[in-house]
Amino acid sequence: WRRIAGMRDFLIHHYMGVDLEAVWQVTQNDLPQLRQATEELLAAP
Repeated sequence: WRRIAGMRDFLIHHYMGVDLEAVWQVTQNDLPQLRQATEELLAAP
């Protein structure tokens, strides 16, 4: 979760220096895994 918050902070404060290709890769490669993990956490009793 710390890395997620760190990416958010970077995007907010350094938006002029953001590598859009890197952001796209994260959305395509990492977010599906994050979504799965989050859904599992929310479904747990």
